[in-house]
Amino acid sequence: MASGLGLTSDQYPRLVQIDVSNFCNLKCPLCSNRDRRNQVPVKKGNMSLADFKVVAGKLKSAPRFIFGAKNEPLMNRDIFSMTRHLSDLNPKVETELLTNLTVAGKFKMEEIVGSRVQRISVGLDGIDQRMYAKYRVGGDFNAVVENIRAIQGFKARQGLELPSLEILFIVFRHNEHALDEARALARRLGCKITFLRTNFYEGLEDWFPRRPGLDAGAARVPAEESAPREGVPCLDPWQKMNVYHDGLICTCSSEARIPAGNILKSSFEEIWNGKAYQSTRAMILGRLESVTEPNDCETCPVYRGQGTIGTIVDPA
Repeated sequence: MASGLGLTSDQYPRLVQIDVSNFCNLKCPLCSNRDRRNQVPVKKGNMSLADFKVVAGKLKSAPRFIFGAKNEPLMNRDIFSMTRHLSDLNPKVETELLTNLTVAGKFKMEEIVGSRVQRISVGLDGIDQRMYAKYRVGGDFNAVVENIRAIQGFKARQGLELPSLEILFIVFRHNEHALDEARALARRLGCKITFLRTNFYEGLEDWFPRRPGLDAGAARVPAEESAPREGVPCLDPWQKMNVYHDGLICTCSSEARIPAGNILKSSFEEIWNGKAYQSTRAMILGRLESVTEPNDCETCPVYRGQGTIGTIVDPA
């Protein structure tokens, strides 16, 4: 057995990933939301602020929250009230939004900057509309750029540093030649930029870049910060809790969707060391005799050794 890892855990998750909406306004072909990637109709639903307060009350001890795992958090009109409430409960909590930022214009700058969210990570995989919309289908490049400028400008006028803005640029075949231009764009916008690999999905190889180190073969290898540790392919079931808009908890944030209970109806402890989490941990530890619940680990790129989204360190 991997050192220090068991079927139960007395450690609180380091990270809560939460989708306060199950809808996205874009149609990215390699979306990590399996239903959306496979073009299965998704019915829009949003977590209410009242329900979020219940969730936050039960999970407030987690040191970090990421809003937006597989869906667009800004589709929920209460998103910034949620981040403020969470900060009120735990002033030390780290909060981040993963967003395409296309609809930020429907919020007032005071709402966004006053929300106490510390980082806004923006999916922006192009240097112009044509390149951007190749993957971010239905998105408006100019709107995203203007929304970044509006936030940065408001912060400057108010003498504020937060939220910090970072561009997440997924490298594909159609944009691998534009990394220097992407860096220049980020500098003009006052943003950090991080280049990412995408998940490897069979049948979608045409999306992968050809350059050595960025190609499909490289994408199968997890980046350093997501590499397996403790001798297991994945540590999510010991370190993360994934919350959906209806309160459903799943043991995995990648390809698998393994229901573990509903945080609106059960306690954290009942879910964290319940049957689903124990069974998933057993699967990853190779203790197949202890696997009692259905799971989708076999379909997950991480479990199958095909890699996952990871940072490309300083691509040339």
